[in-house]
Amino acid sequence: MKMRTTRAKVVSLTLIATILLSMTVLISPAKAINVTVNQDTFVLSNEAPGYGISALVNAGYGDYNLYQTLVTIQGSTDPSVSGILTDEFLATLQNAPASSQIFTTHLKDVNSQGTAIAINTDGTFQTVSIFGSAYYGDPRLTRLSTDVEGVGKFIMVFNSTGIVTSWTINGPLAGMTTTYNVFGIFYVPSTSQTPTPTPTPTATPRSTTNPTTTSNPTSTSTVSPTASPSSTPAAPEFGTWIILLILVMAVAAALIVKLSKLSESSFSLGKV
Repeated sequence: MKMRTTRAKVVSLTLIATILLSMTVLISPAKAINVTVNQDTFVLSNEAPGYGISALVNAGYGDYNLYQTLVTIQGSTDPSVSGILTDEFLATLQNAPASSQIFTTHLKDVNSQGTAIAINTDGTFQTVSIFGSAYYGDPRLTRLSTDVEGVGKFIMVFNSTGIVTSWTINGPLAGMTTTYNVFGIFYVPSTSQTPTPTPTPTATPRSTTNPTTTSNPTSTSTVSPTASPSSTPAAPEFGTWIILLILVMAVAAALIVKLSKLSESSFSLGKV
């Protein structure tokens, strides 16, 4: 009788341990991620009346992916916009995973008039309603009039000491929020909004991105991305935690069976 009582205690303690481990597994995902990530963003606007993206597509940019488009713009402007659309920003884009939207989406795919696209350092793009003309006359901002070779006149709206605008979304992982900080808007203006040409700015936007790199992309239209795998670990999905829970329960069940057999063996030896 005493041996059976001992075996019952062992089984009870094992079940309690299993429950505690299961609770730990289920609760831990909710606390796994609770962070805010900042991404730098550059906006190409296809707003009226100039429809900048359409102008680029008509000039032969349509088959360039979004990354190649920005690299080509940087190397084809006079005066240069490289003090705003910097090598650092382009190199960060270049280091995004090869499957990123900025490499798989072509400029002709986003040629919808009356919209704008935000190109982000996390390798994504978003269709937004952020237009350069809306910021005309904003005392916080600077406007640079520049010519894109073979395309025409554009305006770069930027903030040399901060951001133009920003927005925040939940995700892409549970418990994470991402803020997209726009440092420049590139658009074709109306005649009344064309500013007097100013010297090429040297101020660079404040970088709020997580990845850093020292490589410089080639400033030609033939550049191709040499992307490296993302260094940001992905959080385990819910299915992973279910699998872990099943494994914990299986180990506990095996332990219970083992202890039961040992107890029965000890009880038999005691009888002998």
